[in-house]
Amino acid sequence: MPTAIDQHPCRIQTAADMRYLHDLNVQISQKRRSVSVSRQRERDLCNQHFDTFETFWGRPGHGAPVADKINKLKLDNLLYGVPETAAN
Repeated sequence: MPTAIDQHPCRIQTAADMRYLHDLNVQISQKRRSVSVSRQRERDLCNQHFDTFETFWGRPGHGAPVADKINKLKLDNLLYGVPETAAN
């Protein structure tokens, strides 16, 4: 006559079943740890990217070269002649 233990399908019957269950739990733990590490690495890379571009694009002119007034004056002198105030 079958007992209540025999009728319950979720009962772990053998040591092999217990090892299999343990191995599955280990795999689940490793996968969760791997996903967690991957997410943390992605967050770190994202923050590093934002820090890099915040300093790069935070400069005046958004990274464009700084205007040189001397070259502009030289160009004006070539195109329009020397201003009278500078000639005196």
